[in-house]
Amino acid sequence: ECLKLKEKGVKSLHLRVDAGYGGGIIDALQIDDELIKAFDEYEVFEVHFGSTKTYSQDHYDLVTEMYFEAAESIKGLSIIKPPEPLEIDLCERQYDYRNVSGKTKKKLEQKPDFKKRKKHSPDDGDGFVLARHLLHAGREVIVACATDAAQMPADAHEAWGAWLDAGGDCVPA
Repeated sequence: ECLKLKEKGVKSLHLRVDAGYGGGIIDALQIDDELIKAFDEYEVFEVHFGSTKTYSQDHYDLVTEMYFEAAESIKGLSIIKPPEPLEIDLCERQYDYRNVSGKTKKKLEQKPDFKKRKKHSPDDGDGFVLARHLLHAGREVIVACATDAAQMPADAHEAWGAWLDAGGDCVPA
């Protein structure tokens, strides 16, 4: 799918991959000769959602901070008919609190606990939160749609619409 972006004139490609997918995928993308040669600028970034490095002192880890920021930013939006998996990921992930050096910090429910409780991985929410985080940081975020919107399964079409409603951009892959 990345090479289809090249055909559409994209010259710079930065991929962000959740480290939870495993180093093998990230390593393979980082050394993919065809992709390296296809783009003037090509980088793969490993995103550590579980990293304890945050910009705020109120959150236990990066994923908690990113979900909190996403929740704050969508308070002023109306996402009409979000796909059920995305709505569950964004609205039903629970929080806990941890005492760290005498300071109480908010901590997002761990992915394995969410998966056990909800019977699916919160991948839709993670993708939305990551894209929103980059958009908010002033980065250009383009979501590449692998199929024509009319051919998307209902939940994918709804997620696509929610991304556009949130101010995102989407190009055909």
